Amino acid sequence: MKAVPKFLVLAVLFVSCSSAEIEKTPSDFSVATDVILDTDVGNSLDDLLALDILHHYCRQGKVKLLAVMVNHDVPLAPQATDVFNTWYGAGQTPIGIVTNGVKDSHIWEDYAPLLCNCESYKRTISDYSTLPDAVALYRKILAQADDNSVTILSIGFLTNISRLLESGPDVYSSLTGVDLVKRKVRSVVAMCGSQNEAEYNVSYDIASAGTVFGKLPVAMSIIPGETTMPVLSEDIFEYTGWADSHPVALAYTTHDKADMNMCWDAIAALAYVTGFSDVTMSGPYDAAINSIGIMELTGNPYGNFRVIGLSPEQQLRNKELLLNILGTRID
Repeated sequence: MKAVPKFLVLAVLFVSCSSAEIEKTPSDFSVATDVILDTDVGNSLDDLLALDILHHYCRQGKVKLLAVMVNHDVPLAPQATDVFNTWYGAGQTPIGIVTNGVKDSHIWEDYAPLLCNCESYKRTISDYSTLPDAVALYRKILAQADDNSVTILSIGFLTNISRLLESGPDVYSSLTGVDLVKRKVRSVVAMCGSQNEAEYNVSYDIASAGTVFGKLPVAMSIIPGETTMPVLSEDIFEYTGWADSHPVALAYTTHDKADMNMCWDAIAALAYVTGFSDVTMSGPYDAAINSIGIMELTGNPYGNFRVIGLSPEQQLRNKELLLNILGTRID
């Protein structure tokens, strides 16, 4: 048997290695026009700011809000969402709810009772017990969507997304949750995580956060707890003054007017609707949530995670954009 010339062996190895490298492609962090919002409405005011931003861009025809998934397991959370959607003329937006989710989280501003008990606000839903489970609604919407056509905007606990990833085939799709997300979701934008502590959205359901970071098959742009945008209550009241009873303004009456809201969720929504045009990005990374809820990042040019920050100048410009959105009159 003749020996294979050494140069041929090297050539084969070179081609094999080159092919392996060619197969690797950078993660796609771009966002889709169609969006699903996953929110813990009722816990902090900036969830309402994010909803306001999405409805503003929906009315301009720039994005399409496919559904709002509530990940805060309290009765008033979906009700407050319905009140807010209806006020914006978007009461038919589907709402999915979490069951056996986070119930005992610390509520920073208790605004949900105000929204739900205000008689001047109309509602679209008459029986909230008929609302679908968020995972079932996710699977139904994603099964009907075009491939690579949906962005998930997560601004709360990661319970629903974790359960979606762990879901199996059902009446809507023969795909597993991971495969369904891989096929239909272009990317995820999430306010969560910190390298210094167990950030709020992670701390109440560390296991779900770990599952999402471990199993998510698409790219995620992360707005961590360290990325903030201070906004005073008086600014909110000024820019929403065009409405007799703006729900954001009513919610902000529960907030200490001398304190600043850091608007984490609003940053996530603005980053999404503007296509990350005025933020600072680092990464990509491989990322994980450890057993105590700390986010661990490792640099990888093909990683599925990146981190979003704001310079002082970007903070000011994004704040101006937020306030201009709040100040836009709805006819």
